[in-house]
Amino acid sequence: MACSPYIPLQPVETMIDPETIWTSKHLPTLPTVAVELLKLRNDPESGIAEVQALVRNDPAISAKILKAVNSTFFGVSSQVTSLERAVGLLGGTYVTSLALSFYLSKHASTTGTLSEYYARYWLQSVVQATAAETLGRRAKQRMESELFLSGLLLDLGRLAMLKAIPDEYQAVMTTAATQPRDLYEIEREQLGFDHMEIGAKLAETWELPETLWTFIRSHHAPVEELETSVDPSANSLERALALAACVGDFFCANNLGIAYERLQKRAARDYGMDEQGLGEFLNEVRARIEVVADQFSAQANQLEDPAELMAEASEQLANLVMQESVANLHATARHEAAVQAKHDLESQHHELQQQSQYDRLTTVFNRAYFDEALDAEVGRCVQNAHPLGLIFCDIDQFKQANDTYGHQFGDHILKQVAAAFLEVLRPDDILARYGGDEFVVLVSNPTLKGLKKLAERIRLRVETEQFEFDGCPVTICVSLGAALDIPGRNCVDVGDRVIAAADQEMYKAKHDGGNRSQVRSLISESSALLEQLVTNNRFSRWLVAQHVLDIPVVSRALLQVTGQKAKIGQLAVSCKVLRSVDVQTILAEQECTGERFGEVALRLELLNEDQIVDLLILQREDPSALLQAIASQEILSSVELQCALEAYATSRTDVICSEFFAASPATHQTTDSVPSPSCGIAPTDPR
Repeated sequence: MACSPYIPLQPVETMIDPETIWTSKHLPTLPTVAVELLKLRNDPESGIAEVQALVRNDPAISAKILKAVNSTFFGVSSQVTSLERAVGLLGGTYVTSLALSFYLSKHASTTGTLSEYYARYWLQSVVQATAAETLGRRAKQRMESELFLSGLLLDLGRLAMLKAIPDEYQAVMTTAATQPRDLYEIEREQLGFDHMEIGAKLAETWELPETLWTFIRSHHAPVEELETSVDPSANSLERALALAACVGDFFCANNLGIAYERLQKRAARDYGMDEQGLGEFLNEVRARIEVVADQFSAQANQLEDPAELMAEASEQLANLVMQESVANLHATARHEAAVQAKHDLESQHHELQQQSQYDRLTTVFNRAYFDEALDAEVGRCVQNAHPLGLIFCDIDQFKQANDTYGHQFGDHILKQVAAAFLEVLRPDDILARYGGDEFVVLVSNPTLKGLKKLAERIRLRVETEQFEFDGCPVTICVSLGAALDIPGRNCVDVGDRVIAAADQEMYKAKHDGGNRSQVRSLISESSALLEQLVTNNRFSRWLVAQHVLDIPVVSRALLQVTGQKAKIGQLAVSCKVLRSVDVQTILAEQECTGERFGEVALRLELLNEDQIVDLLILQREDPSALLQAIASQEILSSVELQCALEAYATSRTDVICSEFFAASPATHQTTDSVPSPSCGIAPTDPR
């Protein structure tokens, strides 16, 4: 089929008149119940009885209040069935928060091309609300509900612009996703105003307290304005919201390095937090979000671990230091300064990681870190139908060696075996000491064949390692068991099952004499066949099979590539092989049957097998990222890359063609002509 060439989104050339927003029929307005609740909240003469009478008239709000009071968020010991008791337990401010969130989250759950931006806005709002509430709870001033509500409304302007000027604001968000700059700077540059200004005006229109809409106007103050934006002696509401806004940017914004620097300064200045204290606070907020997210319909699984974000932010800051040095110092001097700064940051964080994530003896990851990594990998595999692979390892005759040569030599064996493991593992594989003389490997992007090869490489590496006690050789070998599975949609125990299977295979290997590896596949025959089709038809495999590039070049490029985070239904809509209504039909059917998305789509004849294979290919291997990684090696010209791309797309379904030509700007040239397969690569069908 013929594919249209990629056309980049053009920047906004003219400023937008703010009146366009205020006159839009799509501008958010508050429902009557929310308006009346806000009035009661501002009326010192009102009591809880007026709140109860008001919410009783709205069944949807009443249901949400009853659900909230009985959730783990509040931890009420006995079931609450009375609306009056529920309102009394929650309080008027929190009831107002629920009413507003019920309304605002409806907008955030919008489907279509802007759904991702709505979801991001709502997630950041919930993060800010949770951070503010956590600060209030720490201060013990009984302001938690007030702070939660205020934090929820900080980014109200983003919602207004998504509703009133969706096309113009999508262009802003697209630019923000590719540039390490503050969102409000890009808004001012392309629109002439920012979401703080719009949010403050809307809050004023909704008759929210003046202190709140005044602070909304400046809650994203840049680093250089920190010393004047909020005085340390100002009221605790403003200080808490200032830090909550910084936490929201840290977890959700694209400019992570700048957001982290601002967060550090704000936390130190207003709350006296050092780096360790800030890390503890962020972990507390992250844990609280897990409880809050379900109650407020936010996608908390998109948030990364605070420690990982802090490490990534430090690296970005180190890079910024390096860039500034390049502009001011002699080449050698500025390079040394940047390396030293980066080394110092890495050393600090390495020390923290050693304490919390690593086994002190072997210096590989510890059991606690492995459990967290496994839970995260299980969640990813369940969501995306990706394979989960584990290798268990036990040192043969370790107790005998320990008893014969002493515990000190036993410790030496453990350290030497761990080091041997690391020599054959890939960077994305996770090695952990599981306990005693047992190690476990969480394998990245596993296949059954690859799992077998990796287990054997580990076994052979340990077998050839030289162990000596007082100059005499000591034979040390290992037994390994591996297991692989692709979890079903509701399969939450897949981690335990794969661990159990790998453990059983390891003991079989030991029972059969040791120094051997055993592998078991828990994957059904149909799933295994589908997995093989996906693996064999990836673009990376095609490049090697067609002799466009050799294996080392493609392997280096793949190290820089991660899969797309989009769900298969989102990819199908973006590739125009499904409509949004088709996706909703499939999702509704899934709720009844528990089947995978692809299984339902096949049964309903909405997709064929080739299309499902190609959608999974795109989900596992981001095409634009792979092409950019290959281009960075400067082995092929952009024209040659484009030629290879078109030849591959021609051999696949309309899914691949649509996605590649819509998502691969690195391969498109300013010329109007598009290279054709006649440039030397035949569009053969690799299947």
